Amino acid sequence: MQNFNGSQRELSTRAFYRLAAAMLLQAIHDATSRSAGRRASAIQWMYRSDDGCFSFPFICQILDRSPEDVRRFCEREQGQQRRAELLGCELVN
Repeated sequence: MQNFNGSQRELSTRAFYRLAAAMLLQAIHDATSRSAGRRASAIQWMYRSDDGCFSFPFICQILDRSPEDVRRFCEREQGQQRRAELLGCELVN
């Protein structure tokens, strides 16, 4: 069994936090994407009932974010994109 000192543990914790943040940012990007496949995959992950390691609820907990708030944000962004498309505008994503 490997024994970590304080600085190694801190680096490991920061790396885990960065990974969780990258996963959540990618999911938000994909959930608000114009690509139907990416959007569907991200939304499916966000609504899956799994609460294991690297599940959406787990990642939100690590980052101290409400899963419901993140879902609502994505839904609002999708709505804004749809409205802009109906008006003939293009939002930068």
